Amino acid sequence: MKPIAEFLPTPDQVLAAGDVWDRTTKEARYILLTLGGQLGAIGPSIPWADIPATFRLELVHRVYLFRDLLNRVLP
Repeated sequence: MKPIAEFLPTPDQVLAAGDVWDRTTKEARYILLTLGGQLGAIGPSIPWADIPATFRLELVHRVYLFRDLLNRVLP
């Protein structure tokens, strides 16, 4: 069993996700919200700074978990 600290996003990951969020299209944001399970709770047109902190952390956490999954599955 892994320590809980391995599942928490680092500050650098949160900042990187925020930068990406603010530079991406609404369609890409829609995909991130779908992956993060927040579609309906927040919309794709909202700026990163206006997203509540709990939603931001959940999005970052799920995006990085999804990235790890893809890295394991894809060659």
